[in-house]
Amino acid sequence: MTDGPRTHVISLGGSLLFQDQKINTAFVKEFSTTILAEVSQGSRFIIVVGGGYIARLYQSALTELGNSDPKDLDWIGIHACRFNAQLLRLLFQEHVHPELILNEAQLADVSAPIALAGGIKPGASSDRVATRFAQTLKVSLIANISNIPYVFDKDPKKYPDASAILDLKWEEYRKLIPQEWNPGLSTPFDPKAAEIAEEAGITVGIMDSDLTKLKKFLANEKFQGTLIHP
Repeated sequence: MTDGPRTHVISLGGSLLFQDQKINTAFVKEFSTTILAEVSQGSRFIIVVGGGYIARLYQSALTELGNSDPKDLDWIGIHACRFNAQLLRLLFQEHVHPELILNEAQLADVSAPIALAGGIKPGASSDRVATRFAQTLKVSLIANISNIPYVFDKDPKKYPDASAILDLKWEEYRKLIPQEWNPGLSTPFDPKAAEIAEEAGITVGIMDSDLTKLKKFLANEKFQGTLIHP
């Protein structure tokens, strides 16, 4: 896959694919339709899918069964990411690269307008994978879609008075989140990925599952969400 103004990288939270104890087929269908509409206009996509609830469920079970080794927890989460990614890959049919992307070197072999990836290796979250891919392709924008609509000044689940932040620099963002990443960590954007994005001059848009926001972000228009930038 070549770089260019119409190449987009998306980090898609696995939490959006599995909700209320079932696959969220309505969102999956809407997402695939949205991406294909963009492809028809000349856009190309690398989509990295997270593990979400399924990954945490297996990680929790493995821990309960007596194995809390971080590397093993990571690997079971990685396979959950890949399983989620395969669901989307199979929907895009002739428009998608026939295999999941498992390392950065494979990006050079992608000729289809869409390529899917999940986890790659222990210690690398789906956010970090998306950031590395964007860095490799010299793409300066990443859309981060999850169940988090904004970056907040504190955890809105614990603090009802938490305020949404619409625009902030990487330095400011990194002060709001844990400095270390661990398997299953839930933050708007992984701290290690944030470091890479800051160094590479990448801007990330944080948004929820309302895909009108994604459309505006891809068109470089103002959207409802948080913009994190150098």
